[in-house]
Amino acid sequence: MVKEICSSISWLGDLAVDGKAVVKIFKKRHQLNHELQEVLRRNGRRTLALPVETRWGTLEKCFSTLLAAELFLHEIVSRRAFLAQGTKEQKAKKRVIHDIVRSGSFVPNLERGQTLLEILTKFSRRFERNDTPTSDVYEMFLELPELIKGVGLTAAE
Repeated sequence: MVKEICSSISWLGDLAVDGKAVVKIFKKRHQLNHELQEVLRRNGRRTLALPVETRWGTLEKCFSTLLAAELFLHEIVSRRAFLAQGTKEQKAKKRVIHDIVRSGSFVPNLERGQTLLEILTKFSRRFERNDTPTSDVYEMFLELPELIKGVGLTAAE
């Protein structure tokens, strides 16, 4: 369900793939991971969360941790040594991550994606119970359009 909704909104699907790629490269590279963990720990931020395609909460956590670490990620990927070290394949992967983190649309899309997923998660938690009253469903249908307008989705999305 998460993958289907993300793929129907093109920028959200791309953001989920990009966010997962950024987290993966930092989790797999021990030196980068250690450096980022230290900076995040010193500043009281959470570690990067890897999203799981079948759970809303993990994608939302991924976006929120990327947003919290955005300044530090930008600093790390902007260093000359980030792109200069490693094999040819590693440099190519690092170049992709560099371009993702430094793109102008990454942070605004993270903010939009996190807001949208917070809304959807809030309502999905209500319906996890087996005995959801009809009034809750009706209330959701009344609230949802107004909340979605705040995210800035187009009519097609």
